[in-house]
Amino acid sequence: MASVTINVGGRESYTADLKKRLKKHHISQNQLAKEMGVAPTVLSRWFNSPIKPNMTSMERIEIAFIALVRKQERKRKAARNNGA
Repeated sequence: MASVTINVGGRESYTADLKKRLKKHHISQNQLAKEMGVAPTVLSRWFNSPIKPNMTSMERIEIAFIALVRKQERKRKAARNNGA
C-alpha cells in the first residue's frame, strides 16, 4: 500500500503539495473532483485563486485522493497477476 504524506503547513502550501501528489500519481483534478462528487470548477477555484479549501474540504480531498491511489494500486496488482 502506498504511503500518503499530507502537508498541513497552511492552506496555501496544502494546495501546492496536493498538486505535486496528483502529478506524482497521475491523477487529474477532474478525476479527484469526480471521486469527491463535486464539480471540477470547485477544485479549479482552490488551485487557481485565493480561495482555498477549509479543513473539512481538505479532509474530503484526502479521502478521495487515497481512494484513487488505492484504485490505481488494485489495477496494477490485477495487471501483474494477469500477466504472470
